[in-house]
Amino acid sequence: MSSRILGLWSFYVLSVTAAACGGGGGGGGNGPSRTLAAVAITGNTAFTGAGQTSQLTARAQYSDSSSDEVTSQATWASSNQAVATVGPTGIVTSQAGGSATITAPSRA
Repeated sequence: MSSRILGLWSFYVLSVTAAACGGGGGGGGNGPSRTLAAVAITGNTAFTGAGQTSQLTARAQYSDSSSDEVTSQATWASSNQAVATVGPTGIVTSQAGGSATITAPSRA
């Protein structure tokens, strides 16, 4: 997911990616087990200036077609903290014009 908005003097680009990793949650009983298939990230990623914030949300999608909200379990990271930072709860804050990739591999 990538959004671009041309600001008055700066060009802000923030791309958001997610990676599915780990074995996923188990069935926890007699039901079929499930494995993590993907992590979908949603939220506004269009910034027009420094100091703006946006809440991103991560949802794990499993092989059995079920899903869980895993925003607080994801390990959020920014590829360029001079452009955008991201906190442990998925709140992104724009810092300056440029490009940054926000990643959220799930520990689910």
